[in-house]
Amino acid sequence: MSGGAISFEETQTVKDIQNDTKIYYYQIHGSTFTNNNATDGNGGALSLKNIKSMLIAGSNFISNDADVKGGGIYYECEETTYNCKLEIRGTNTFTKNTAGESGGAIYWG
Repeated sequence: MSGGAISFEETQTVKDIQNDTKIYYYQIHGSTFTNNNATDGNGGALSLKNIKSMLIAGSNFISNDADVKGGGIYYECEETTYNCKLEIRGTNTFTKNTAGESGGAIYWG
């Protein structure tokens, strides 16, 4: 299972970010993710795959765990096929997040 709290995956290819009127399709503001777990998966709190555009701002990631990658956030974009954008802005805290393989706080691959 990926994304202990939230899992986003988009499959649309060739997303046109430059001509889009929305700056961010998904936004997470002022949220706290605590004690989430991705058992046998990625992204203890958030799993993001091929996301068109997402903003994370002013959020806390505390004691989340992924058995594989990205204790707090797992982010993956197949950039040869997808146009993706992830922005992490402002003051975000990552405390005591763990992953079995890599990316205790964030795995960006």
